[in-house]
Amino acid sequence: MNYKETTMIPNSLFVLIPNLKSSCIIVLLIIIRQTLGWYDSKTKKRKVRDWISYKQFNKKTGLSIKTISESIKILVELDIIKATDFYGNELRTTDSRKGKMRIYYQCLLVDSQKNTEPYVKKYSDLRKKLPTTKLTPTKLTQQKKVYKRLTDTERLAEILKLKKYP
Repeated sequence: MNYKETTMIPNSLFVLIPNLKSSCIIVLLIIIRQTLGWYDSKTKKRKVRDWISYKQFNKKTGLSIKTISESIKILVELDIIKATDFYGNELRTTDSRKGKMRIYYQCLLVDSQKNTEPYVKKYSDLRKKLPTTKLTPTKLTQQKKVYKRLTDTERLAEILKLKKYP
């Protein structure tokens, strides 16, 4: 599996799943994909917030605009996401979001101040320092044998040599 082609999902989302509507989970997953799912190779960081229109939500989720609006309202009230305008002013109510040209969304399940690198990369150095419990080599550490491809006549000649026919 190529970890560069995956999206980091905060573990705290899985705790919230039983308490949220399915539409809220879908909208939250789109927000996570649009923010944490993008990695800037120049700055070596993931996006913290992104502008997502209702049309994009509709296209990516298949939900109606009303359902998307209700889901965003619930997620903002529960402090799971943060909706802001271009200047970073928080838009907590539906009235404050109404008529805005661009609304930026941010997932609050991940602390933006902390390093948001993928879990595998973040803890790989710690895993190297752990003591090993296996005393025998595994299949992963063994060298694979490289076989030379032979034609049928070469293979027949090899068999004849092994059997030592007169």
